[in-house]
Amino acid sequence: TLQAASSEINQRPMLYASLLKALDSYLNPATIIVLRGNKQAMQAWQQSVFAHYLPDVLCFAIADEVELPPELKDKKMIGNDVCAYICEGLSCLQPVTELDRFQHFIEQLLKKPFTNGLN
Repeated sequence: TLQAASSEINQRPMLYASLLKALDSYLNPATIIVLRGNKQAMQAWQQSVFAHYLPDVLCFAIADEVELPPELKDKKMIGNDVCAYICEGLSCLQPVTELDRFQHFIEQLLKKPFTNGLN
């Protein structure tokens, strides 16, 4: 769709805001964080994400007793309290099981340069 509409998008970009957003999402995939674990323990981990403006980060907290859909069945609880699976596009890091390491990762996200396609 993006290729088919490319000439129109180039001529009248203001008319194709949704397609431009789709193109941006395609070129710069969001960081997806899947938290698994104890509901109470996950709150501190979620707060590490939600305390900051991270528009390209999607964070999902799923209690360890919840049955996952087939697409996520490999995102199992590892360790005692919380496990974070961090993915960008189709690439995932090794699971994180320590809150301080997770917070360090979030700090690194905050240091990423802002790009809006205008640079």
